[in-house]
Amino acid sequence: MIKVYCKKGCGSTKRALDWFRKYQIEIKTFRINHISDDDLVEILSMSTKGFASIVKSSSRISSKNKQKLINLKDMNFNEGIKYLIENPNLLQTPIILGEKKSLVGFNPDDIRQFLPKKYRRKIIQNTKT
Repeated sequence: MIKVYCKKGCGSTKRALDWFRKYQIEIKTFRINHISDDDLVEILSMSTKGFASIVKSSSRISSKNKQKLINLKDMNFNEGIKYLIENPNLLQTPIILGEKKSLVGFNPDDIRQFLPKKYRRKIIQNTKT
């Protein structure tokens, strides 16, 4: 099952949810403030950039939250996970988690990894003809 952690009013979340609807892919949606520590660890295990790959950039957050980002940089991994659970507003949305796949934010090319294999093969065949 694909999990989508989202934030109400987020344009990227809306585009991702619309994309899943368009391709009739079953998903389970959760509010970002309900993200589990296990899911955060799983997403980070697939990332090459660590916390930087899942948190908002400092240019996209309030000055109050900029200090929280600075605090996060000084923490070890376990402290950072706990801190993000307590401060989910620092996380980018959507966070999409599938079986051995993850995506943070919305990118029309990268989200295609969630298409079933048979569907991807069909698209490839159609582009070759």
